[in-house]
Amino acid sequence: MLDSFSAGHSTSAEGALIPFNPINDRKTELLLMGWPMHLPEPEVTRHLVHAFFAFNMHAGRLFHGPTFLASLDLNPNDPRFPYSALLHAMCAVGSLYTADIPQPPMQRRTRYATNGQFFAVDELFPGRWRQLEQRPDSFAEQHAKYAKLAGEAALDRGEHLLECLQTQIILTWFYLCQARWSESYLSSGQALRCTVPCGINISPPFHGSGPSLMFRPEKPPSILSEAQSVIDHETRRNIFWIAYALERQQAAGNSFAMVLDDMDICQLLPLRGDQYERGLSVPVDDRQWSHDRKMLLNHPHNQIDSFILYIKSTILMSHVKNFNLRFRGRYFAGDASMYSPSSSPTSEPDRFDPRDTQAFQELDHYVTSFKGSFPAHMRNPVQDEMVDSYLYTAHCAAHLAQILLHEPHVRMSSSHDLSVGRVMKAARGILDLMYAISATSFDVSLLDHLPILCWNVCGRVLTKGLKAAVDKKDYEQSLVLQAEIAFVHSMLAKAGERMPLAYRYKQMVYEILLNTCGREYVQSLPENSYHRGGFTPPPSNASYDQTTYSAPVFAPAAYAMSTMQDGDGMARFL
Repeated sequence: MLDSFSAGHSTSAEGALIPFNPINDRKTELLLMGWPMHLPEPEVTRHLVHAFFAFNMHAGRLFHGPTFLASLDLNPNDPRFPYSALLHAMCAVGSLYTADIPQPPMQRRTRYATNGQFFAVDELFPGRWRQLEQRPDSFAEQHAKYAKLAGEAALDRGEHLLECLQTQIILTWFYLCQARWSESYLSSGQALRCTVPCGINISPPFHGSGPSLMFRPEKPPSILSEAQSVIDHETRRNIFWIAYALERQQAAGNSFAMVLDDMDICQLLPLRGDQYERGLSVPVDDRQWSHDRKMLLNHPHNQIDSFILYIKSTILMSHVKNFNLRFRGRYFAGDASMYSPSSSPTSEPDRFDPRDTQAFQELDHYVTSFKGSFPAHMRNPVQDEMVDSYLYTAHCAAHLAQILLHEPHVRMSSSHDLSVGRVMKAARGILDLMYAISATSFDVSLLDHLPILCWNVCGRVLTKGLKAAVDKKDYEQSLVLQAEIAFVHSMLAKAGERMPLAYRYKQMVYEILLNTCGREYVQSLPENSYHRGGFTPPPSNASYDQTTYSAPVFAPAAYAMSTMQDGDGMARFL
């Protein structure tokens, strides 16, 4: 049984308990009058929705929690009752946090060859594996499919547009968690593109000069109806930023172009969480705009919290990726900022170092200064057994941006390459964050996906450093790096017990170490490596009993681990 999940994101330990008990069959017939066809029974659905709000990092920003949870008590025929696609998506994600529902089986094979086909560790198309597995869909997979079908049907009719966008965002999160690469790529792109006709990528007074669908040139064109309150306005803004963050997050792991250009985004940054919860209206003059470069290093005390810092970190990562993607194109187009003092417009871009260019140095300044600009009270995301997931992610992303900027140009074998120090310092910054969280009882499988990506990149950089140390016969440094890589691998293995994404990244760290340094170096990996001979991994599916469970309901921000302790000191998970 999945019996030791520790809750992840609440600043408060207090909250109502939602009992989860079987529903009497006779009562079910009355409760299901008007209930959506494929949803679980009402009490099960409510339990899973509460689990989603309790444990998913984005739930409290993607929705105004009190308003949404109150709508669950309405008659299913009430137009204010949540649309079925949204509830299916919440059930899919919520089921990942409860021991009462079997989880999707973990794909533990590193590769499989049949009929001349080869499936790699980082297989992009999970359907190829599914053809071999010949198993029915899990509960989560079923409801993800129901959510997708219901959302597409509503979009075809032009109904529940905002709810369909929220559904798409939740599905993107689910696909990322399950390491379903192709689906997460397509879903994140669709979600972010859908924000454009909804008009939530921009705010007045910014809008295009083309014809408006609504024939109201003073406002951005939108296919959505008017927002009815401050909470509605800010929820839409939060929806955009979470869609943006998830798309930029998955884009950080590949070299594909991003879906929406940052130049087409003129949006206010989100409100602080407390302001959003209370529905406070904050004047535009007191807020920051996304297109203002100064906002990356300027954090007014009345307009900063961990969520806003998280959004800023994804914007910074986006700037880094844009530079890496567009450098050569801008160079050949004659962009002066892409030339170094020693180059000329006729020079080949491969013949000089882009790190000497004005554009790189300006971006490097922002990347280097970003983490140091954090307010004093936000410089440690792990304090007193509490982990602020958004803040932890922002810290990891700051180091990741440094690596992504310098890694394409680094020469690890050179003792004079300044980028070697930059990427190694950033990798060890991520390592320090891993040490900090490992010293708590926080369950790392409750982290968001971006820190897990950062851990993987950290392992990759350390492996390159190990190869350079081995080549130089620096055995003392080699031993240090081997120990650090083993720790990264063990942390990914720990998170990968319940998060397929982390498990896949753990496999990648193993493969990179094997292919870069040789088989003798993977022998130093800890015993919780499922690749070690003689080690028997836990079963793909745990056994489940019918014990009654309870889910605490609270706002997702940080969680004090001392509040939900069972007899052996581990926090009970639902």
